[in-house]
Amino acid sequence: MNEQKFDPMTGEQMGQQQSGFKFDPMTGKPLDPQSGYKYDPMTGKPLIQGNQPTGYGMQQSNAYGYDPAAIEKEQSDKNKKLALTIAGVCASLFLITGIIGVVKLTKIVAAKNLEKDIEKSITAEVPDEDQYVDTGIEGLELEKITEPTLEDFGLTEEEESAEETADEQVDEQDGDSVPLDAIAEENSTKSGSETDTRNLFTFQIGDESYQIPGKVSDYLDKGWTFDDDKEAATIIDSYSKEFLEFYYPGGRNSLLVDITNFSLDAQEAKDCYITKISLSDYDMEEFGNELTIHGGDLVLGKSTEADIVAAMGEPDELFEGTYGDVLYYYGDSSNSLEYCVGYSLNEDRVFENIRLTNENEPVGFEQVDVSSERPSYLDNYVAPSSLGDDPFSGNFELDGTVYNLPVPFEELTRNGWKYDGDENYSVGSGQEYVIQFRKGNMSFTTNVYNPTDKAILLKYTIVVMIGANNSSYDDYLIQFPGGLNCDLTEEEVKEYIKNNGIENYEYKKGSSSYSIPFDQTGKIRSAANNEYTIFMGEKTVYFMHVRNYGWLFN
Repeated sequence: MNEQKFDPMTGEQMGQQQSGFKFDPMTGKPLDPQSGYKYDPMTGKPLIQGNQPTGYGMQQSNAYGYDPAAIEKEQSDKNKKLALTIAGVCASLFLITGIIGVVKLTKIVAAKNLEKDIEKSITAEVPDEDQYVDTGIEGLELEKITEPTLEDFGLTEEEESAEETADEQVDEQDGDSVPLDAIAEENSTKSGSETDTRNLFTFQIGDESYQIPGKVSDYLDKGWTFDDDKEAATIIDSYSKEFLEFYYPGGRNSLLVDITNFSLDAQEAKDCYITKISLSDYDMEEFGNELTIHGGDLVLGKSTEADIVAAMGEPDELFEGTYGDVLYYYGDSSNSLEYCVGYSLNEDRVFENIRLTNENEPVGFEQVDVSSERPSYLDNYVAPSSLGDDPFSGNFELDGTVYNLPVPFEELTRNGWKYDGDENYSVGSGQEYVIQFRKGNMSFTTNVYNPTDKAILLKYTIVVMIGANNSSYDDYLIQFPGGLNCDLTEEEVKEYIKNNGIENYEYKKGSSSYSIPFDQTGKIRSAANNEYTIFMGEKTVYFMHVRNYGWLFN
């Protein structure tokens, strides 16, 4: 892919970027490690998340393919980096978010013990949920903290330096977004398009050769199957991934694999790529076959550490874990857990498990054409006649005009709000970006989202989150029903809650914030992520954001 890419925030040509992890485009919070690529609502940079619009957990599976030692190493590295970054931002801004991680465990005897160790690691190193702030505060730029993996949680070098630059950024927010297709273009030369048996990301089972990333269709042609047709037709958003069960030829034994969609359009799982697979000597016994690596030089369950080093050279990293050591080879990447192969050793230093991960866009991948036509879903928007008194109507008043959230991007630009980037930038299915709108000396931050199954132009996205600050130039800029705004004291916020009969809300002492869900019953799944989040300053509301998907999912 040699086409030039441009930053949707500035309109400037993008340079090479490092790939990142993901957040739920519906909540902005870190997702299940296996969910797929998404975007940080603060920076618009890619994070890894699934395509579940409500952020609910993924399906569980009892399939094999779990490597305790590899999981332990990834969890340790990523959570330490995460803890340092969040601690730095907390110290300078007092508004940081917490991370909830969920580890998908499969059928391995050591899984229960590992789960306990991981829980201890998370408890000791990661701030709790009360400390996380999904904010649009001008000047607060949180680098992407993508999935708290327990599989795929990672941070970029930019994120590691967030604590050093946070103070300088308090008065200035760039709001830049990093498109995943730009990242994929950078890495596309690293993924082989033909099966080379000595390639780092190639393995053989019996007489068949496979590679990562590999077309799901290639595996299907060799006899692999999904659990059923419904799972094969699972819809995966653009640059997102799913963790699905995949059956070895014969249909009796299965593995869990990551399946990634590199297209800007949503695709069925069967039309995507396998980007992560983990295989053990136990799996091979069950399959009744032999797995070899590096042109047959290495045999799973037989080759030793010395054999691996002789064939592959010294590892880029040796992780010494409770459940065994892992030799990591990163190939052309710089210690990226999204582009590596891990060889796990048992106590006898015998190669017993291999995990191959390659989330780079395949060489020669042909991207879809993006239509310039205005999508019909925008016609469903109805502008309210007045602000009203219902706090859960989604209405808000901005510079004298009343809107309803979610509100089309085009509604704001029609009323004089400007966006400095390229409105014709392509936004993939399910992708979400941070956009800052301006009018004169006024500005506010939004999250815009593509809810369709096709790529669309940025100007045809829809705003699903707005942020309001209590600052010198935009006091009273945004008004919400019933008199809610950023000029209220904490006592007035409490009175607002009481007067509106709001019983379902949560106060978080650590961040001095109130979370008020639109669904007061807690039973409407489609409204699970619609809420007000109000952060208190010393005297009045410091910052407030409102997220609502409203009629998009009705």
